[in-house]
Amino acid sequence: MCFNHRILQESEKNDIPVLERMSFLGIYSNNLDEFFRVRVTTLNRMAQSKDKNLKEDRERAKNTIKEISRLNNNYNKEFEKAVDDVARELERNGIFQSPIPSHPASTWKRCMMK
Repeated sequence: MCFNHRILQESEKNDIPVLERMSFLGIYSNNLDEFFRVRVTTLNRMAQSKDKNLKEDRERAKNTIKEISRLNNNYNKEFEKAVDDVARELERNGIFQSPIPSHPASTWKRCMMK
């Protein structure tokens, strides 16, 4: 989580070109997805284990999950702000978001030059 947070922080630096900042946001998002699919899934399995020999591991996993959740909530707010900042910078450069009609929830899939 901390390494990925540093990637997020790179996306927030105004001295980095906006397209590179957008790339950092994509890397952050992909890393986070993989982290939850692999690491958090493993921790959840440990936390839900009924094996009495794994009591300490189970408690450690539960505590780690709580800390990950806390960090993720904080980082998610930072990520949303960074996305908004990058979108505004793109607009200042004449690049606008456009939803793809077949995917109405998606607003970041395609950009159009004005």
